Amino acid sequence: MRTAREMDRLATVFLIGGTDARFSATDLRRDTGLSNAHILPLLQTMKQRGWIAQEWPESDPTRARCVYVLTEHGREELSDD
Repeated sequence: MRTAREMDRLATVFLIGGTDARFSATDLRRDTGLSNAHILPLLQTMKQRGWIAQEWPESDPTRARCVYVLTEHGREELSDD
């Protein structure tokens, strides 16, 4: 199934980055090769399952973009260990 492969690609990026890594949607598109049409629903699913969290950096509120962070629950669920 295509969606499962895409989820695997996205999960791999998060796992490689670890729990300290912060990814914008642009970073994730670049690192996975997925389009917005594919990546945004996957991010929503991962967020609903508690695998990732969404943060809004306060550095420049006028240009704020959310970043996505792997949660400890996400690391446990997505890793093969």
